[in-house]
Amino acid sequence: MTVQCSGKPPRLLSSWRGQRLRIVAAGGEQRFQEDPRMVTVFLEPGTGTSTDTGAQRPGDCVADSPAAWSAFSLIAATDRLAGTQLIVDRDGWLRARGEPGKGAWSDDDLLCRTEQAPSARGPQPLAPDGLGALIARMDAEPVRFVKGGFVH
Repeated sequence: MTVQCSGKPPRLLSSWRGQRLRIVAAGGEQRFQEDPRMVTVFLEPGTGTSTDTGAQRPGDCVADSPAAWSAFSLIAATDRLAGTQLIVDRDGWLRARGEPGKGAWSDDDLLCRTEQAPSARGPQPLAPDGLGALIARMDAEPVRFVKGGFVH
């Protein structure tokens, strides 16, 4: 999908590969602050009218396509996308989904995880910052593409 960042030419969402992304669907009640650990892109329904104010959307990057809204509704498995947050890892995999109105991130928000036995050094404790813990776990457990029974 195409993303428009203020003062810059439009760019594809995939151009941020190698960086973490937070996709925030417009229309929620929460106030969002920029987070230096990731790029925030606000998703608008693409109806021609913005559903958020600048106070709710502090970032500069917006995607306002009806097709993108529909696609992310399918990805998030909801018909009420407004206020949903999605976190994409550095490889472009959707890794976490935050429900609208939910306060803090937790380990339960992680979508793609390996249920392997703990490593020799033991399980890593969750940091007091739930989002920081999710990011650490995403980095520690990358998604591996398996085709024909072999990791590629």
